[in-house]
Amino acid sequence: MSPRYLYPLLAAFLFVPVRALADTPPTGSWEPIPELWDEFNGAQLNPKKWANEQNPSYLGRKPGMMMPYNAQLEGGELNLFARKESIPGAPPGYSFTTGNISSKVMVRYGYFEVRAKVMKSRVDCAFWLYRWTDAASFEIDIFEIAGTAQGQESSLHTNAHVYYGPAEQENDQTRRSDPQTWQTANPLTNDYHLYGLEWDEKEIKWYLDGKLVRTKANTDWHVPMAIQLGTEINVKWMGLPEANELPGAFKVDYFRAWRRQSGPAK
Repeated sequence: MSPRYLYPLLAAFLFVPVRALADTPPTGSWEPIPELWDEFNGAQLNPKKWANEQNPSYLGRKPGMMMPYNAQLEGGELNLFARKESIPGAPPGYSFTTGNISSKVMVRYGYFEVRAKVMKSRVDCAFWLYRWTDAASFEIDIFEIAGTAQGQESSLHTNAHVYYGPAEQENDQTRRSDPQTWQTANPLTNDYHLYGLEWDEKEIKWYLDGKLVRTKANTDWHVPMAIQLGTEINVKWMGLPEANELPGAFKVDYFRAWRRQSGPAK
């Protein structure tokens, strides 16, 4: 999942309650990154932390157009919607809308976690890190889940992508990827789960509900990246959503981020 757009520290007094709310990462000694941390308790997205503006150069993977109104806060949660709807003035091929947010602060290394409930539909719900330039692109997929896609109801998809070269030549064949899927005992749409990623200069580690499910050597992912949360329709991989599945929401209770106390700040 690679949309080509990436969208100052908070006052010191905010640091204390953030630490008080924290569940610590699985291993090591950490401190929160307050400029990223979000409990989504407000009436709208914090514009100092997140961007969700529509990007004219990348409207979204057809047939789903990313629309800012599909990222909403309600009941102390971030809701990232997907809808079956017509969009006035949309280019041909768009018949659904989706939602996406991107952190305004980029990070290099740390531990990143959401407590979230994925949508009960064939819509791809995703949490990932991303950086794109004219010379290269870097991506770590913490998860991609489509909870009712046939045979994928209990599938946690993870990946790490890297591409070096002109942007116009990047595709699934030229990009180097390392996909791996973790199978859970029960469908992931049944409840909220903790999804985490530990990333340092040597390794990348994926966690589900505090359990380590994957480890990969970090060969290429050493640049600051933006945090991304979103919904997308991927027909070739996960199929087209059924009419009775939408509108639906990917619900994120919180996003939390830590840096190692002995590691780089960003």
